Amino acid sequence: MKKIYILLFAFCSTISYSQTWVERIGSISGGGNITLEYTVITKDQFDRLIQQNASTNGFCRIDYIDVLQIRSSPLVSGTRPVFNGFYYLLARTRGRLAENRSGTTLIYGHSNSGRMELEFYNLAMLQGDVRVNSNEYTNRWNQFVGWVNAAQARYHFEEGEKARSAGDYDTAIIEFTNALDLDPNITDITNNRISAYDQLTSAYFHRGIHYLWTYRIERTNYDRALADFNQCLRRNYYRALLYRAVLYHIAGEYTKAVEDYRAHLNMNPSFTEEVRQFLNLARRRRPFPDNDRFIFGGT
Repeated sequence: MKKIYILLFAFCSTISYSQTWVERIGSISGGGNITLEYTVITKDQFDRLIQQNASTNGFCRIDYIDVLQIRSSPLVSGTRPVFNGFYYLLARTRGRLAENRSGTTLIYGHSNSGRMELEFYNLAMLQGDVRVNSNEYTNRWNQFVGWVNAAQARYHFEEGEKARSAGDYDTAIIEFTNALDLDPNITDITNNRISAYDQLTSAYFHRGIHYLWTYRIERTNYDRALADFNQCLRRNYYRALLYRAVLYHIAGEYTKAVEDYRAHLNMNPSFTEEVRQFLNLARRRRPFPDNDRFIFGGT
């Protein structure tokens, strides 16, 4: 399940932010309210603040909260935005609590998931179960980073799936690549555990088919088609070998076309007679026939 991650740090930031609102989160003995001032920040700002503080705090506490347990606190001022998907917030603690505890919170969230809270404390709070030795801190921090990466990878995978289904292979390739960078083993658990690696290869292949078609009709995108088919072959997706042969054939690169046709037929000796006809044409240095059905058959 996707998570929402909250970190408490003792630092003051000079970065400029935008949309802000204030919520009351409770009260303290002796009177007075505890409020949090929330501000929407960008992912770049979030990442920079983490990098600033990741190695400066050795005391933390981790809690887990399911999305069904999350309740909105009373609004003091401003307008609470409606989020859709991932978001990043900066929250500053107000009231007397801020004197004893870190006054700043980083929030990494997703509108449809729960959250993990990783709280960092200042020196005034180093007591009881809050104290964590350096080894445990490192373990918890690495665990947190793993959860962040997993959630981000899942997001990019799902965005890649949406783009691929819509035929937007440029975006699909970017999203699947991002997912694999974060989690090389990510799979689609709803679709026979198809991996992001396989989906990325498929996106390269289908985009290559598109570029092959435009090259046939308009004599454009030859290099792009070739690059995408080569990406497929580097991933051992040998179906692309046949369409690279067709690309070479259409371009009049008969020697290369013959090599690829032969390699394809060696791997698929029972393949259609149609491919053997293409091979014979290329051997005789004759152009690729008018066979748009074959090209579109690759999609």
